[in-house]
Amino acid sequence: MDQVALIGPNDGKSLKYHVEASRKYNTLIQRTFYICAETPEISQLVQKINSENVIFIPESTLLSPQICSNKWIYQQLLKLSVDQLRNSHNLSELFLFTDVDTIAIRDVKEDLFFRDGQPIYYMRSRHAKPILCKEYQETDEALPVQQNYLDWHYAMTYSTLDLLNLKNKPELSAIDACVIWSQKTLRRLKRHIEKVNGLPWQHAIVNKWIQFLCKHQAYFQQESGFRNISFSQRKTDKVLIVEYLHSNIRLGFSEWQLYTYFNSYIEKSDKRWLGLMGKANGPHVAEFNEAASNQEVLKEVLNSKTPPSFLYFYPAIQKSEKLLNEYFNLDS
Repeated sequence: MDQVALIGPNDGKSLKYHVEASRKYNTLIQRTFYICAETPEISQLVQKINSENVIFIPESTLLSPQICSNKWIYQQLLKLSVDQLRNSHNLSELFLFTDVDTIAIRDVKEDLFFRDGQPIYYMRSRHAKPILCKEYQETDEALPVQQNYLDWHYAMTYSTLDLLNLKNKPELSAIDACVIWSQKTLRRLKRHIEKVNGLPWQHAIVNKWIQFLCKHQAYFQQESGFRNISFSQRKTDKVLIVEYLHSNIRLGFSEWQLYTYFNSYIEKSDKRWLGLMGKANGPHVAEFNEAASNQEVLKEVLNSKTPPSFLYFYPAIQKSEKLLNEYFNLDS
């Protein structure tokens, strides 16, 4: 099975750890394709990597940056374009999609991603504990949900449901740092989008996203956090102009959720396994928040006898280089 990861303009510090972690701990992977931002910094870093079965692909070979000036949305469209590697590089039918700042820190076992030979799709639910099932099961548990999460989820699913022509479906949210995708499902997804919207899939997605910005313009507000702009289902006093939203926002569409909802409600594969994640920690990806946690917390995770298979660094790897260099025996 192949692996695909995107290297954005600000992901340079993560690259060497992702390469080394995949080589050392993820024997499920045969090759890794890195889709690279074409900046001088990233180009210099790529030239320093000399690792077997690592292939770098300039992003413009998959999708023109002119399709959308918002860099975050452009990256989502890039991820939906990777099936083009089937013809150019014989990309495996099932492939592992990881974020470049999601680092394997222990041996990755096959049963983490597969059950009865079929991939497991990990999704958030309102279950109290993670469960594994073949079909989505509504939960009777009324777990409390924070309003800011409900607002965020609405902002991230509105365009997705509109694109797929889905109405009133139960809430599911893809775990977006490490997931198995199918090329066949990806191609069917894009054909479905084109059929429903009457446009090439890239244009349909961008149009729905812009419509979302215009329709909900009064519900966005400026903040100082990672995303800079937040969404609330209650109107705000100061309305941000659409041009500013278009350039800066990191909300309104997620390719992981698009794939998840299509796979869950339209594909309807009898062999589909769902790993439904509740309040308890997930079985394969843990998060380390560099902004909120100190390095002693990271040291405890890395030295634990039962660490997670993958560690997602949020919002990116900035302060953790020293500990990671020691963990992977890399030069600083």
